[in-house]
Amino acid sequence: MKLLTGIILHFVFLFFLSLPEKSIAQQKMNSAANEGYIAPININIDKELQCFNEEITDARYSISLCADVPYNKKPHKVAHNQQTGHVFLVLQKTNPINKDTISQVFGFYPKKGLPTLFFKTIKSVIKDNSRREHDVSITRELTEEEFNRAVEKSVALSKNIYHINKYNCYEYALFIFNAVAGKDTVPLTHVRFPFIFGWGGSPVGLYRDLEEIKQNGSYLAESIQFGNFLAPVSSTRVLPNKKVKKKRIQ
Repeated sequence: MKLLTGIILHFVFLFFLSLPEKSIAQQKMNSAANEGYIAPININIDKELQCFNEEITDARYSISLCADVPYNKKPHKVAHNQQTGHVFLVLQKTNPINKDTISQVFGFYPKKGLPTLFFKTIKSVIKDNSRREHDVSITRELTEEEFNRAVEKSVALSKNIYHINKYNCYEYALFIFNAVAGKDTVPLTHVRFPFIFGWGGSPVGLYRDLEEIKQNGSYLAESIQFGNFLAPVSSTRVLPNKKVKKKRIQ
């Protein structure tokens, strides 16, 4: 009986992870920051990142590692209301003269479909996370060489298989950030998942680590922000036009 219960709970947890991103995120739409929410879409990350090939003299480069915890009121809670949260990246290239910025906002996901309900190891997909809500981020300025390495890593690691416990959105984003962080790497911390699902990467783990770094007075503290934020819109993301009511001329 216990085994049967465990199997059922396992499927339920996996089902939560496979729910459409839009339906999950809409449960957090009460915050003012989420007024601009748009649903994520599948992207070809290799193609999308080619937008950074544009030549900009003395460009400024940055990478941000962002975490959206499941429950804003209790950020150390690993799961809440069918939500497990998300970890994603923001890459930006800025023109120092006119401040125009090229952005890409993206994260690692399990591919949708029935296998998500039964297996921990499944195919992966990269999604655009424009305007994704998040509760904490750490940002690092990069050289052109470091930025190009982050772009290469983003494409290479996107081909990895998604594994709930060993390689999910947390590991994908963290490994890319740490590849260009120099001595400022963020710890790899796994947290205990609910029920019988073992340990794995979670936005809650990232939140805790950044919280500790901030509280310890590290020189990295200035690069860490806590609050209720929306990520920028990817430069290649085409947003739907809002319909405008035309006034009748009398």
